[in-house]
Amino acid sequence: MSNSMFLGGQEDLEGQQAPPFNPNNKPTPWDRGVILSIISYMGGKHALVKQLVPLIEWAGREYGLDTFITATGGACRILLNLDPDRLIFTRRIYSDVDYSLASLFHVLTDESMTRELILRLTYLDYTEYVFKAAQRARLADDRLAKLGKFEEASDYVTAAANMYILAKMSYAANLKSFNWLTAVKKRDKYYQDVLKLHQFNSILSGVKVFRMDCRKLIREVESRQHGYDPKRTIIFCDVPYDTDECLIKKHYDYSWDKRDHIKFRELIKDCEAYLIICGYRSELYDVLVEKYPERWQRVFLKSKHVSSSASGYHQDEYIYINFKLSPEMHALIESER
Repeated sequence: MSNSMFLGGQEDLEGQQAPPFNPNNKPTPWDRGVILSIISYMGGKHALVKQLVPLIEWAGREYGLDTFITATGGACRILLNLDPDRLIFTRRIYSDVDYSLASLFHVLTDESMTRELILRLTYLDYTEYVFKAAQRARLADDRLAKLGKFEEASDYVTAAANMYILAKMSYAANLKSFNWLTAVKKRDKYYQDVLKLHQFNSILSGVKVFRMDCRKLIREVESRQHGYDPKRTIIFCDVPYDTDECLIKKHYDYSWDKRDHIKFRELIKDCEAYLIICGYRSELYDVLVEKYPERWQRVFLKSKHVSSSASGYHQDEYIYINFKLSPEMHALIESER
């Protein structure tokens, strides 16, 4: 895994001049059956895959892109389901600031480490004791990672196992509370899923994994470090929600305050790379659309269930993008709402 520590549809577009789109580049609706998934995760994008994957693939063809970066990787749903034959994106990057989460996807890029992970998980019981131990270890690793003491943190396989246990055994994938109901009803399925982890090796093979803040990664792309070409790169960034726009006032382990969002907005406003900023509609990001309508637009995706709530809360999900979509692409997004 590599990082600073590792090596190795449509809003109102009136007044905007649309570019001449390639008439042969038609958006491809989702037709790949089951959406691939390894773990659930807070704020996961499972419900948006059928809109975002066709959009990213269309943009790759339309604008001649070859690099896809999921800069706040989370559960990796977009990358897992993207361009399976690698005809568009030959360079793929996964990054997340969470050490254990990045370790999980790093391990799954390698067959040997995946076998070790499967063996480790197979011999650990599905119990609250194991869950609590994984929780303590992840918190300790998180503190060490924030201090830059990576040599004192758990090895990749151990950290990966801790994340997998917490995501699969917790209530609503909150990583905090052991779910007794699934311990009774889904114990067998848990171990069946563990034994299938090797199936993701071919999908994640060649993916570079970083433990890095998305802002640092974007700066590296824009400054053309490590061979990046921003004009051939699309970056998907599911930033921490602007809590002023959230119905459920629960913070992620890595939260941003208003100042963080404003600084991020200033960072991305003139980026050469193609950007997709996903989240709730926010006045902080509406500024981009209002001040730079020739570059930025806001697109409504769908009303999505808030997984961290026990009730039926829904909230509208949007993307802010710095490139234009064809009318056909907007129509596909609308058809999947």
